[in-house]
Amino acid sequence: MATTPSTRRLPVGLLGRLVAALALVSLVPLALASTQLVRLNQEAMKSQVLRTHSVAAGSVAARLEALMGSWQRLLETAASSPGLGDGARSREARELLAGLLEAEPSAAAFSVVAADGGEVVRVQRKAAAAEVERALATRPGLPLAAVASESGLWIRLEREIPGTSAVLRLVAEGQ
Repeated sequence: MATTPSTRRLPVGLLGRLVAALALVSLVPLALASTQLVRLNQEAMKSQVLRTHSVAAGSVAARLEALMGSWQRLLETAASSPGLGDGARSREARELLAGLLEAEPSAAAFSVVAADGGEVVRVQRKAAAAEVERALATRPGLPLAAVASESGLWIRLEREIPGTSAVLRLVAEGQ
């Protein structure tokens, strides 16, 4: 028969058992309540972050919609003007586009482009010449294009001029 080393047990008296029972009764619910509270707090924080992101996205979307609507109205106003018909090279056309450019601080340029792709007239702010050039060259033929540069985001919108085969383009700073 093999001999096993004897293990000595500490005598646990009534007081020891009572302390162990009280520790179990008080610490286990406390630990469970703490973990449940932490889990509940994490869920509340995640919910708050999602709510904050939703409000921020809605705010940005509303601002973008207002800005794009302003640019669309400006483009429609200019395109529907009788001065931009076949005589887009006229002094009246340049004055009209220059006046609209002054009226909208975020607008950087107006350009009238003939059906063959040649530019008929352009009115622009000198300070944004490089950005305007890049925006006008980006994906022509699309009604909307965005160009990122070191100075910010530039938006190019275009619309056909009614009664002609020409297109009016607007370049604006995306702020």
